[in-house]
This record gives sequence, structure tokens and C-alpha cells, in this order.
Amino acid sequence: MKPMLREESAGQIRICPSHSEGEQSSSNTDGQQAEGGPTTEELVAELVKRGCAVTPALVGPNIASTLNASARRRSADAERKAREREEDEKKGWKQITVRAANTPMAREFLMAAAAKSKSPKILKALRAALDDPALVLIGRKVLGLKGNVGAEVRRALGL
Repeated sequence: MKPMLREESAGQIRICPSHSEGEQSSSNTDGQQAEGGPTTEELVAELVKRGCAVTPALVGPNIASTLNASARRRSADAERKAREREEDEKKGWKQITVRAANTPMAREFLMAAAAKSKSPKILKALRAALDDPALVLIGRKVLGLKGNVGAEVRRALGL
């Protein structure tokens, strides 16, 4: 804090006037207020009266703030998103972030797979298709068979 109180001759502007000789400081060394002592508002008012300027400041993490609870509230969007997450969690869903190819086809597939992921049957089918893509080709050919042959093959496979 001392560099902020240097005189203008040192290349910095004095923010708060220094105490005149013989005048005693009313601040405590440990930052705590004594019982029955002046309130924070009174101390700030006294400093402003003596020529100090009140400015906003960035406060590092883990430093107690004197702000009331309403001033520390999250934004409306943050509260809405928190409610959505809680509702989704109750329904058995969780939002995750996935890295995928930047193509519309990849995004469509992942969204469709996510929407159907509640079904264990669909999950097994997707897992099988990812493990052996040839199964999908065989399945398409079987479904594409026409006439009696196609009907017999699908019946034998239980489709």
C-alpha cells in the first residue's frame, strides 16, 4: 500500500492524503474493528472527508468480502441453468461435453445417440456398430432383401 501513498514527485499520484504530524490513525493493525468502535461506513466516510477517493477494487480469492448475500447472487441465467441441471439429474440425465468432428453429420449422430441412450437395447446396438461396422452393412443388406428370401432371413434372425 505504501507505493500508492508516494508523493507526486516520485512519479505516482497520491490517492489518499498522508496523515498530518501529530494526528493518529484510527485503523487497527490486524484489520478487525474493536468492540464499540466506528463502523466500516463511518471509517469510509471519514477517509472521504479527508480527501480519499472511493474506487472499485479487484479482490483476490479467499479474501472475505463485506458484501451482503444479495450482492453475491448468481445471474438469472446461471440460476436457470442450475435448476435445469438439477431437474435433468432427477430424470437420470447429465450434461457432458464431447469432442467430435466438426461436421453436421457427426453432430446429428451424437445428438440422436444421446437422445436414445436411455435404452439398454439401443446402447448395445450402438456399441456393436462401433466395434464392428460391417454388422451395419450386413444388416442393411438383410433389410434390403425382397420377396420370400428376405422374409425368411428376417424371420430366422428375429427381425
